[in-house]
Amino acid sequence: MSTVATETAYATIESGYGFRASNQISDRLRTRITAALGYDPVEASATPEAANIGEGCGNPLLVANLSEGETVLDLGSGGGFDCFLAAKKVGPTGRVTGIDMTEKMVELARRNAASGGYSNVTFHHSRISQLPVDDASIDCVLSNCVLNLVPAAEKQRVFAEIHRVLKPSGYVAISDFLAYKPLPQEMIDDPALQAGCVSGAVETAVMQKYLQQAGFSDILLMDTNKNLELYKDGEAAKSVTPCCAGGACGPKQQVTASGRKELDYDINEWIGSFQIYALKGKREDETTARVERAAVPIENSRKSCCGCKSGAC
Repeated sequence: MSTVATETAYATIESGYGFRASNQISDRLRTRITAALGYDPVEASATPEAANIGEGCGNPLLVANLSEGETVLDLGSGGGFDCFLAAKKVGPTGRVTGIDMTEKMVELARRNAASGGYSNVTFHHSRISQLPVDDASIDCVLSNCVLNLVPAAEKQRVFAEIHRVLKPSGYVAISDFLAYKPLPQEMIDDPALQAGCVSGAVETAVMQKYLQQAGFSDILLMDTNKNLELYKDGEAAKSVTPCCAGGACGPKQQVTASGRKELDYDINEWIGSFQIYALKGKREDETTARVERAAVPIENSRKSCCGCKSGAC
């Protein structure tokens, strides 16, 4: 991907999520999406309402198994929802930092942090390919349906940055879309699907390669077996793609015959929602990656992939 194409992709994404930062979804839709992604409704309701913008493709905190006192970095932190949930788990002796490339999102997250009194959470405006974070300073890196948004030319750089900022034996806990097979060019080139977390989904073998080349081990890619048709509820939603259930792509992207881009594809045929875990460093007895499929949707079976610090889910 050329520099011009990379910058164009970033501009498309920033425009879409800038729109989302200023346009809240309905309470009913927010509640439905939160439950579908596997969040505890009581924990979710304790965060500032505006923090939950209804985006994502899973709950990375189910994999993270955070402990009090840990330092957490959330890539693509949006309104701060996952950061605030993580802050409760690491407690006052822990620290959570959110990174987002969309200035309006960072402004929204900072307002939410102030209104919720989160003294151990901070937010920074930056691309995740150039993290404003010290080397070996983070225990856990979280991300929820964001790595697929990174242009192809910069994806490996992002994993190198993640590896750089993690402490020895630090780990990543990621929810993201991965592709079951190569996406057709028309899907890759579609601006709505780019901002909607679909076009940038890589195949499992490619994700394994990114992680291994960056120096990660104990890699687990768990297909949550989630039915992505859940995201097609048209009720009050301006969305055009699964990840954009709240309308990140904005009303101007409704350009197909159906008026809803996700209705023109069987999304379940092309992509799946995965939980991704990996450990910094390499153990002598564990150098390969595993790809597994949950027997039931992971949001309905919280024990399917929790407590993964040992790599033995």
